[in-house]
Amino acid sequence: MNTAIEGVSIAQAAAAIAAGGKHKAVIVTGAMGEGKTQGIAAILKKQFPKHVFIQLDTPSLDLGDLMIPKFMDMNDKDYVRFVPNEMLGLHLDQPVIINLDEIGKANASIKNALRPILVQRMLNGVALHPDSIVYGTTNLDGEGLGDMLMPHQRNSVAVLKLRKSTNLEWIQWGAVNDIDPLVLGWVKEEPALFQSFEEVNVPSDNPYIYHPREHREQFVTGRSLASASYWVSKRDELDSDTLTGLLVGTIGAPAAFNLMTFIKMASSFPSLESIKQDPFNAAVPSKINGQCYVMFRALAAIEADWVDAWMDYSARLNPEVQAVFASALINRSDKDTHPKQKLFTRNKKFSDWTIDNVYIFQADKR
Repeated sequence: MNTAIEGVSIAQAAAAIAAGGKHKAVIVTGAMGEGKTQGIAAILKKQFPKHVFIQLDTPSLDLGDLMIPKFMDMNDKDYVRFVPNEMLGLHLDQPVIINLDEIGKANASIKNALRPILVQRMLNGVALHPDSIVYGTTNLDGEGLGDMLMPHQRNSVAVLKLRKSTNLEWIQWGAVNDIDPLVLGWVKEEPALFQSFEEVNVPSDNPYIYHPREHREQFVTGRSLASASYWVSKRDELDSDTLTGLLVGTIGAPAAFNLMTFIKMASSFPSLESIKQDPFNAAVPSKINGQCYVMFRALAAIEADWVDAWMDYSARLNPEVQAVFASALINRSDKDTHPKQKLFTRNKKFSDWTIDNVYIFQADKR
């Protein structure tokens, strides 16, 4: 992969900011709804727990939000000095992390006023704590959302392009962020949901995603899929027409109808009780996305008394689904403390399975 063209992951972008953000500013550009603002912030907060995190919604700022006048008196001469607003954290005697969110959409006067923060680590002569980190996030120019950095602004920082997540990367995130198993299972076989418009010359070739050359009321992003998951989790409280309407208004009609078809299919999938009672004969869905749904549903609900049964049943699943299961379990950020993780790591059948399938973990590290 030529990452210089296709971009980097959220984790790689956060690593770049952590490595150099104390001295050189990085502005991360990426597709809307990709999770760059929250994803990068979460990683940096965990890595720098003693830093104060400050996020500025730059398009909503005006100059008065950055600096305010302070009347001074020296040798009987009155004058006015502009001092930084406290929301920038320059007054704190500790390091801060400042994210200039949506910096590409900020008006020109704000971009110019914030440039000393990005380049010199100070504002009107007041310096940041030397261990502070400054970075920015914004959307791609090509999305047509008004994001623009002038040449001299780009030339003062490192502009790092974020690539789109794959469906498997989003599944890994969703498995530890309360995404409904039905949505995770459906996404497994729908990689087109995560395609970039930059890869699609004719908008109609991918009806699911945002494309600047075709107006779509709603479309699929990682963010809108997370919202769709919320409505799917309420399916027992909603009739089919209402749920469909909510999904159309969240991820667009093509994706919504596709997802509803999968939801209706789910009624034929095996119950968790049937897996507990008879793991060797409980039904196995014929398609991989159905198997993924069963797997994620079990992973969310499993208890110590049927881990053995699940391991017996999971051996009957497609090896690709078993690999997704292992990734969802082993790659948790909270794997050392999460109770589900401990259920498996203390189980002999799971330990035997990991030894027999060590290639899965080696491939995942690559």
